[in-house]
Amino acid sequence: MQSKILLIKRLLEWVLSRAAALLLISMTALVIIQVVSRYLFQSPTAFTEEIVRYTLIWTGFIGAAYAFSTRQHMALIFFRDKLSGNSHMPLWSSLIC
Repeated sequence: MQSKILLIKRLLEWVLSRAAALLLISMTALVIIQVVSRYLFQSPTAFTEEIVRYTLIWTGFIGAAYAFSTRQHMALIFFRDKLSGNSHMPLWSSLIC
């Protein structure tokens, strides 16, 4: 049972990392298309700006999920390390609430 859960977690991490990479690549391509069409052809495309905006939002969501799953997210270790023993519990409870 434990190995199946670990397999599913690894599969989801793989999917999340590939999805984030694909979104970043598409966002870069769309921005290049926008710049080329605006400055070379003097006719900017209207749809690329909206697509890039939503792609950026989804990249943030997917990247946050991947970082949380792989435990690579930013942590406030400075405050945690300054507090000793159980004195860091109010800090965690205030962050959760």
